[in-house]
Amino acid sequence: MSDSLLGMSTFALGIFVTAHYLFKGVIAWPVAKLLEFVLGSHHGIIYRRAELKELIAMHSSHAIHGGDLKTDTVTIIGATLDLQEKVVKQVRMLRLPSILIPKLKPFSGNDFDRRCLHVGY
Repeated sequence: MSDSLLGMSTFALGIFVTAHYLFKGVIAWPVAKLLEFVLGSHHGIIYRRAELKELIAMHSSHAIHGGDLKTDTVTIIGATLDLQEKVVKQVRMLRLPSILIPKLKPFSGNDFDRRCLHVGY
């Protein structure tokens, strides 16, 4: 098949697909407006925090029917939702001196390992 024939067939297919979508739009838009008028407009589903947390827990892999969310994911999302209800005093944070941060320059492996074990890692 020559390049010009391939180009023309691709162009013709593009025109056909565009006309098909325009035709579907002419039919779909009035039907959608009619359904919106009859059924009312759709505003989506809005969950409260407790409902959202329960929905996430239902999709956990340890749930009765078994979902596809891992336990860590469910825990992180649940803790994030609970965090909105807490004030700053209730959030437990580590003090900066207790955080072990390796220096950017090369360090001796034994000294760093000893510090990690002393801190509790």
